[in-house]
Amino acid sequence: MNDKILCKPWLLDCRPASARSKLTQLAPYCTAPGVSPNSIGDDHMRGMLEAFLAESDQNKPEHKVAEAIKIWNRLRGEVYG
Repeated sequence: MNDKILCKPWLLDCRPASARSKLTQLAPYCTAPGVSPNSIGDDHMRGMLEAFLAESDQNKPEHKVAEAIKIWNRLRGEVYG
């Protein structure tokens, strides 16, 4: 997938690396099935957590998802209003 396509709508090019890194798994997780940034809801975040829990190589999946939610909500409000 072309990273440039993901960047603008997923706020991956306009934020510091500390925030951007929290979104690098959310963007492809939601983009693959065609979910747009403005359509993300609780079900998508629960699905991402379930996927992380199913992957044996994920460290602290609950923490990763909680951080993604926190950063996404803050940045989405700043950028999209």
